[in-house]
Amino acid sequence: AGAATAGAATARTSASTEIASRQFESAGDASAGGAGAGDASVDDAGAVADPDLLDDGWAEPAPPVPQETVAAIEARLEAGDYGRALMMAEAALVEHAGDPVVSGYASTCRDELYKRYLERLGAGDHVPRLAVNRGAITGLSLDHRAGFLLSCVDGGSTVEEIIDVSAMPRLDAVRILYELVQEGVLEMHPAR
Repeated sequence: AGAATAGAATARTSASTEIASRQFESAGDASAGGAGAGDASVDDAGAVADPDLLDDGWAEPAPPVPQETVAAIEARLEAGDYGRALMMAEAALVEHAGDPVVSGYASTCRDELYKRYLERLGAGDHVPRLAVNRGAITGLSLDHRAGFLLSCVDGGSTVEEIIDVSAMPRLDAVRILYELVQEGVLEMHPAR
């Protein structure tokens, strides 16, 4: 996905550079009786590039999150209901991307939930070990992320080390490890 995103960004940059170059050339032609600088131009593929419609990289800022939504998130935070507050904050950020207040609340919720899951596992320096035979794992109904985390469990790596290696969002990884403990697939042991 990262390579595809980088490729798409490169393609957009190349296309924008090519259009800008043609517009510059077109503007030069305007003084020689050609199309005006604000007129649409046609590229080699026949696509019309209207300078007024081109994305210049600046987007309109998202409208602010409604105050009643912010108040509801704050109420959940004050009650210590970080899970519900996070769901509400993430839903608000879908429509109001980048809102600094709600983004801060979402970050606080993730941090608090991470700490709570970590406490339930014992500590970040505890070592998860398989509580079932390796052969029994194939019979479990696990998603690919749980399967990957299980592949990182070697009996010596700590919870924090496994989370770091997983390259998953920390909250997702610790939650999955916690669920695997609850399901009896893993058991936690203090570090030696």
